[in-house]
Amino acid sequence: MDLSKIEPLDAKPERELAQIAQKAKPVLGGEVCIVIYGSIAYGACTFTTAKKSQVLNALDAKNVELIAAEIRPLLPASGAEFIEVTAAQSALLSAMNLKLAANQRRTMLAAPVQLRRKNRGFVVCVVQDGIYSNEKIEFIIELAYRTALFAENFGLFSQIEAKAQELEKANTYISEFLANVTHELRTPLHAILSYVELLRQKNNASEEDRLRHLQTIRTSGNRLLYLINDLLDLSKIEAGKMEPQLTTFDPRDLVEEVSREIAYLCNQNGLVLKVSLNKSMPPLVST
Repeated sequence: MDLSKIEPLDAKPERELAQIAQKAKPVLGGEVCIVIYGSIAYGACTFTTAKKSQVLNALDAKNVELIAAEIRPLLPASGAEFIEVTAAQSALLSAMNLKLAANQRRTMLAAPVQLRRKNRGFVVCVVQDGIYSNEKIEFIIELAYRTALFAENFGLFSQIEAKAQELEKANTYISEFLANVTHELRTPLHAILSYVELLRQKNNASEEDRLRHLQTIRTSGNRLLYLINDLLDLSKIEAGKMEPQLTTFDPRDLVEEVSREIAYLCNQNGLVLKVSLNKSMPPLVST
């Protein structure tokens, strides 16, 4: 078994651990269980059925927690150690489909999965009255080390995947924001151009109409300026330097300004703009 090829290949790491455990089983000569715990808990065990069929058991988080609670207190500080299996390791025995008979003695060779002096899990091999050669002891220690690298790489891949999802979500928000901003900028700009064209065409318009049109142009220009300033303030928001300011305005004035801006566009397209205000609308709104 080439331990250098242990690396995360699947989105479900317990499946990869199951494949690793299956390959390690004939080398170690017993049932193998690999458990990783931490922010993400997963594991896998091998076991043999009554018909001698070789089965892989991918462990869920609950089983990982139960097995870890049994084995962690018994683990050596480093290297590998022989441990006698008792009924206290019931979760491990169940995952391996093993039973302790009254006249049977089972031992396990256990090695902590460590990286940078931090326990990330363990590898155990359970046999009946097993005697492990130095080669097998060295093998399980190397297997534990390679499994630690596997766990670290999977953690990095998970972080990268999470970041990619965050960036994808951010790109969606940016696209929606740009679409909304484009619409918001287009409305006052259209109003300005439309009323300028209206003034150019109606040279004989009354002074009152001219002043009303100029006021609409000015209002639309100010609104366009506010929108541009808001865009420039986004950098302050991202830097956390933007402080919200509470303002009070009359919603009727807002409706009137918007209706004036789009009234000419409606007329050009043969549409009639009608504005109806609810009597329950408050005179002032704070935001």
